[in-house]
Amino acid sequence: MKAETVEKKLNQLAVLEKTKDMGATILRFYPNISEVAYKAKRTQIYSWKKAPQKLRAATQANKGGHRKICDKVMATLLSNELENEIVRFVNELGKEGVPVSTAMLTIKGKKIAAEAAVSLFSASGCWVNGFKARHRMSVLAATRQGQQSPADIDNIATGFAAHVEEIVRHLGIN
Repeated sequence: MKAETVEKKLNQLAVLEKTKDMGATILRFYPNISEVAYKAKRTQIYSWKKAPQKLRAATQANKGGHRKICDKVMATLLSNELENEIVRFVNELGKEGVPVSTAMLTIKGKKIAAEAAVSLFSASGCWVNGFKARHRMSVLAATRQGQQSPADIDNIATGFAAHVEEIVRHLGIN
């Protein structure tokens, strides 16, 4: 189901307030709803009922047609210098042929933020996506490398076994 507009949410709350009957309210707006969707919709309407002032404030701010209402939060960002340090890190790994994952960007971002004493920096998924967009990067995971034949696998196993035997002899292990 698509998200409803703020106006539709308020209409549903008004009907619920008037009828005091959740079932009638849901069936009025969603006559062909399944049992599973009914339970989910009931939970959703109860969550709207807990904070109707948020919905009313959105309509007063001319956002009645919006489907989502996000709270304004303060974002903690890294300075250009610190982001450039991460870019250099990514470029160095790229030169060595090492693929950089989103997790690596997150870890490096948190590490650099901690070193620079930037508090409350979380290196969230939104920050990572913004970072990649700002620096025109794409982080691609390595895909399938190809299938190895049984003969190739046997050769690899034989080579590994020989390597282990050589180390055992060299270290004098019985």
